[in-house]
Amino acid sequence: YTPGSRTSLLRAQAQANLDFRLVTGSSVVIPAGQRQGNVSVTILADTQPELDEYFGVGLQSVSLVSGPAAMSVNEPSLGTSRSATVNVQGNDAANGVFIIYATNNNDQSIRIKEQPNFALSMTVERLYGSIGAVTIQYSAVNGTAFSGDDFSVPTTDFFFADGIVKRSFFIQLKEDQTPEPDESFQVVLSSPTGGASVAPSPNSSVTVIIADNDLAAGRVAIAQSSLSAIVSEGESFSLTVQRTVASFGTVRSYWEMSSMDAMASQQFTPTSGYVVFGPGQTTATIPLSVRVDPTPETAAVYNVTLFNISTSGISSLPPLGGAAVLDLTKVTSIITLRASNMPHGQV
Repeated sequence: YTPGSRTSLLRAQAQANLDFRLVTGSSVVIPAGQRQGNVSVTILADTQPELDEYFGVGLQSVSLVSGPAAMSVNEPSLGTSRSATVNVQGNDAANGVFIIYATNNNDQSIRIKEQPNFALSMTVERLYGSIGAVTIQYSAVNGTAFSGDDFSVPTTDFFFADGIVKRSFFIQLKEDQTPEPDESFQVVLSSPTGGASVAPSPNSSVTVIIADNDLAAGRVAIAQSSLSAIVSEGESFSLTVQRTVASFGTVRSYWEMSSMDAMASQQFTPTSGYVVFGPGQTTATIPLSVRVDPTPETAAVYNVTLFNISTSGISSLPPLGGAAVLDLTKVTSIITLRASNMPHGQV
C-alpha cells in the first residue's frame, strides 16, 4: 500500500483479535486415505466501517503422527503452496451512506415564506464510514412549484474527499406577486460513486413547501353597495360580502349586529352568524329580515360588523402569509331602520 494513504492502509491491514481470532501452534490432521483437511478460521464481527482487509494463514511444518514406520524418503513434506490469504470484505458502509436534510430544522420537510432573494440551506451528511473520495448527486423534482419560476437548484455532483462527512449547499427561492396556495418541490439524492450509497426514504430527500405571502385566500370586505342601507319593518334584504385579490381555500368570517339601544334582536332576524366562501367563491351574502310589531318606534341605526376571519384548505397561516384577511376599512355596514307606527302620534 501507499504510505500515508488512509484508504490504502484501511484496505490492507486486518488486525489480529479485532478482525480475526489469532491462532498459533495449531494443527490439522489428515486421516489415512484422505487427501485434504480443513483449517478453521474465526472472523470477528465489529461495527467499525472498514474496507477490504487481508490476513494470512500459513503451514509451518508437517509430520507423520500414526501408521507404520517408513523410510525417511517417504516422510510427508510441505509443498510450495504453504500459505493462503483471507480477504475480509468491506463492511459497515465503509464508504458512507448519504442523507439530506434542511439545515435550519434538521428535518426532511421545511416550510419557508415566499420572499425575495432568500437562500435556503441544505445539508448532505455522510453516515457510518468516510473512507475514500466519493460523490453524490443532488437535484430538484418539481411538484406544484417549478424550477426556474419558483426556485433554482442546479443538478450537481457533490464531491466528498476522504474523511469528509458533511457539506452544505443553497437553494435560491424566487418571489412573485401572484397570489397562490402553498407550493412544494423536493430535493433528492442519487447516483453515489466510490462505494457510497444513498439512505432509504425518507432520508434521501427533503420536501420544501413555499408558503405564499400574496393573500392566496384573498381579502374580505363588505361590498361598497352594502356599506349602508335604509329598511322598513317587514322588509327582507341582504348584505353582499366580497373576496378580492384571490380565492384559494375556504374562508369563514363571523358577523354580528349591534346597536346603541341593544334592541337588535327585537328588530332583526338573524342578528349573528357566519359568512362562508368556498374555494373559488368571491361573493357571499348575509340575509336579514326586519320584524313586524305594532309598537310605535322612531328611526334607529344598527351596525353589522365582520370579525374573527379564518382560513382552511391552504396551510399558509400567519405569520407566513397566504391566509385571508379583513379589509378593516369595510368591515361594518350601517343599517337605518325607518320609523314605524307613527311614533309621534297623529294630529
